[in-house]
Amino acid sequence: MVYLNGTETNYNHAFIHYLTVPPTSTNFTGLVQGMNYYASVIAHSGNNSQESDIVSVRTYPAPVHEFQCFQNSSENIYCNWSLPIGVITDLFLRVFEGSSPLQNISISNENLYFIIRYPWGDQFSGLQSSTTTNTTFTTIERLKPNTIYTVIIVAIAGSLQSQTIESTAKTFVTAPPAILEPVKIDSVPNAVTPSSLTLTFNCSWFATTNGDLKYYTVIVKESAETTTEKPENKWPLSKYSDYKSGTTAVYQVDDRVYPAECKSPSSILPVTVGTGATNGGFDDGALKSNTKYRFSFRAYTYIPGTRSVRAGKQALFAETFFSLPISTLVASPDSGVLAGTAIGAMLGGVVLTAAGFFLYKKLK
Repeated sequence: MVYLNGTETNYNHAFIHYLTVPPTSTNFTGLVQGMNYYASVIAHSGNNSQESDIVSVRTYPAPVHEFQCFQNSSENIYCNWSLPIGVITDLFLRVFEGSSPLQNISISNENLYFIIRYPWGDQFSGLQSSTTTNTTFTTIERLKPNTIYTVIIVAIAGSLQSQTIESTAKTFVTAPPAILEPVKIDSVPNAVTPSSLTLTFNCSWFATTNGDLKYYTVIVKESAETTTEKPENKWPLSKYSDYKSGTTAVYQVDDRVYPAECKSPSSILPVTVGTGATNGGFDDGALKSNTKYRFSFRAYTYIPGTRSVRAGKQALFAETFFSLPISTLVASPDSGVLAGTAIGAMLGGVVLTAAGFFLYKKLK
């Protein structure tokens, strides 16, 4: 027995009471972000000591630095970043098209192993031996042209994640989707002349999924054939001056700005060929009278300028199949010829009448 404040007290009880003092805490500073630490508490009493259980605690990892994504092609974007100071075990990227998740990319910082998962169930994995994926950059593939993508990245240490960093990039435009079936190109009634034709242009023929449509042109072919074919897949085609000189039967007219009316895909517009206009080095010269022509419409998402052509860039376009033959009108004789012909015919009639009269009198 011991006496505390003059009162007889059980020793063991007093010792327990002494150990149940209010708990204390401490903060550790200057630790490495993302590092896994071990801690324990050692209690001393005289020559005796007792150590608590060892606990494992990890600090939160720091986010990556200088995270940026860029256009790379019409089907992929390129992202790079700098690794954070501290310890990370993995990097995790999520790719969104609008609000829809598209890809999840996990990159191991320890063994250079990556996994790409898609919402529809596809999964790809492997070692980062190629240049498409690394711990400081990645090329995100299997994307759509002319589409904005958002990419977020987090650094992971154990089960802890860093602050989220975000970047956006847009894939390049590409040629409009190819038109796989012939479309019906007609001439507008009462708008056909000996030197021009007005055609129907349907905005639904060309889709904007690969980029906004900037320009269009009409390709003309002097032909009475009815075969199913498209114009030669090159840009530019021959000019009206080449057709006029007889060196080609196919030419393209002046480049025109894509119609604003086509904001409504169901719009049908009149387009006149043979106007005599000149634009961008191309002519829309007069057509021949009483001649059959076939027409194709070509729409562009991109037409290179002079410097771009020198750099090897190509026009991006799609076109319709050639139409069935459409004929211009027969040219009318000019008024002078018509009058002379009429007078000559009338005089000839008078002479014949007089001759017939004298012959009749003679026979009588």
